[in-house]
Parts: sequence; structure tokens; C-alpha cells
Amino acid sequence: DLLFPGVAASAFHPLIRLAYALEMNNEEEVAISLAFWGSEFQSSGQIGSPTAYQLQDIFTVFGKRFLDFKPNPGIIAEKIRQVSRDGNFKVEQIQPQSIVMDQVAALTLELFLQNGDFILLHGITATHAMRIVLPFSRHPGHAIRCFWQAMLAAVLVTGVQRTALKKRDLDSDSLSVLDKNTGMERGEGRGKQIADRLPRTFGSTDDHTIKLVYSCWREHAFYGFDGYLDAIEKRLADSD
Repeated sequence: DLLFPGVAASAFHPLIRLAYALEMNNEEEVAISLAFWGSEFQSSGQIGSPTAYQLQDIFTVFGKRFLDFKPNPGIIAEKIRQVSRDGNFKVEQIQPQSIVMDQVAALTLELFLQNGDFILLHGITATHAMRIVLPFSRHPGHAIRCFWQAMLAAVLVTGVQRTALKKRDLDSDSLSVLDKNTGMERGEGRGKQIADRLPRTFGSTDDHTIKLVYSCWREHAFYGFDGYLDAIEKRLADSD
């Protein structure tokens, strides 16, 4: 729980590595991931109190503020840091009234489908990783808010605007963030559509493509958002 305020560390890669370690039940990798996270700890600012607004409304407001934002050249983590230190990134206005992981997952998925930005690709793999790691938190509500604030900063780097989000997905609150099950039975009937796409990734040498397809497979099974099928197609088409 001490690490969640710095979840933006190295563009979420310690979090992603930790999730893989937990899925493999590899204690050595868990230790390495936690050390990686601690050494690269990156705060996105103080976590403010919940506001009276919904997540999608907050994103719309911040998206307009950062529409013309031009990050300095450099790695993703430094661009996230630049946003989080910008005067327009007002932490007291960031936290929605209520928040669950499927809201953040739906947001990052829809934004990735809009433009396929490399940072938004990390948004999908990071939200998947967060879902895996979250059940091990003693304070999951606070952990989600830390993640949301860091993910908002990451998304704002891209300048992408909210133009086609599905409100029914963003308003969903039917999934419990405390559920420790993998949820693989959810969306099982449509899982074959992803399975049919998996062979196209077997020969890929692009680790980001492999990780995205894996995350989309797992997240589609858990949430049932069909946009994950489209995300796989988009990435594979862009990689061809």
C-alpha cells in the first residue's frame, strides 16, 4: 500500500511486472518488481478528497485544459511527471465522487480505440495489471484513486479528447474491486473470438503487442467489454 502513491513509476512498468509475477506465483519476481517500483517511485501529487463529479466529467474538464499541452521530449515517465507538476493539474479537482476499476478500464480502452497511442497502450496493460494487484491491497479504495490520478496524468500527455466513450461502460458499478477471482468465466462465450486472433501474435517480436493482446484477452474475459476485441484488431493491423 505504501507504493500505490508512486504507481506512475517507470510508466507503470513495475506494476505490470508485479502483476505477471503474481499470476505466475513467482516469489523472486515479486521481490524484484517491488524493488523496481520502490526505486522508481513516482508520485502524481497528493490524493485529494472526492468531489461531487463523475469520472467521465472530470476527464472532460482536464482534457480541455491540456488540449494544447506539449510535453518535452523524453521518456513516458518524464512526460507524466511534467503533467502532474503542471499548474492545470489541480489535484483537489481530480477525484470523482465514486470510482471502481471497471470505470478506469473502460476509459483507457475507449481512448486507445480512438487513436492507438503508445501511452494509451500502456493504459490498457496497466489497468489489467492493477486489477491483478489490487486484491492484495488493504486499502483498495485509496489504491484505485492513486492509480486513477496517475493514469489521468498519463492520458493527458497524449492530448486525446473524449469523443466516443460509451456511457454505459463508464457508469457500470456492478463489479466488486474486492473480488479476488480471475473472472475468466465472464465473457466466456465470446472468448473464442480472441482465441482466433491469438495465433497472429505468436510470431511477433514486439513485446508491447504481445502484452496488449494478453491484457485484452484477460480483460475481455473479466469485464466483457467487446472493445477489447477491437483493440486487438487495431494493434495487429498497425503492426502488420
